[in-house]
Amino acid sequence: MRFETPPGYQAQVDFARFVTEFSDEPGALRIVWLFSLVLGHSRYIFARYVMHQDLQTLLRCHCQAFAAIGGVPIEILYDRMKTAVTGEDGNGHIVYNRSLLTLARHFGFQPRAYRLYRAKTKGKVERPFRYIREDFFLARSFRNLDDLNEQLQDWLDSFAAFRQRTSAVFRNRHAADAVMQTDYAGQTVPVIDPATGSFTPPRSSSRCWAPPT
Repeated sequence: MRFETPPGYQAQVDFARFVTEFSDEPGALRIVWLFSLVLGHSRYIFARYVMHQDLQTLLRCHCQAFAAIGGVPIEILYDRMKTAVTGEDGNGHIVYNRSLLTLARHFGFQPRAYRLYRAKTKGKVERPFRYIREDFFLARSFRNLDDLNEQLQDWLDSFAAFRQRTSAVFRNRHAADAVMQTDYAGQTVPVIDPATGSFTPPRSSSRCWAPPT
């Protein structure tokens, strides 16, 4: 059964592991991680390759995704990655990473973890991983991480433009997602402390900072 969510309501976040050899470093295999945020209604994809999947990278990718889509969904669904979920309490309730909760409070979204053994719930974010791996990643070579992300963005833009031209459903759903998202432009973005992962909301800032990967 196809599970649908209302416009602007839900996004799904996950990382996927890729292995590549950059032409700037011949002979050296590199593990890179693909961060992806997929809007549940329109299936709009924000994706970026990073060198790590640590807490600072996760938080920074959220900020970049919100800026790219121009808004914030009501809830974000996560796999039980350690940077998002730290465990369960004595009553079986999920305990989320405190820094993620701080980010969620700032932007006004609700984090939610997948139920155990509910792999079908992850389909909206895992299918794009397959598309990106098979239709983009395996057919190309890359000089370095920046080149990889530039080529990925070009491919995503072309993919989105194709869907915009050929699918009335995608056009309508993407427009609905955009209308229903929380306004991003008027919100200040917290600074991430690289040592502790804690936040300091700046007095006047529109940028999200974290240590480089």
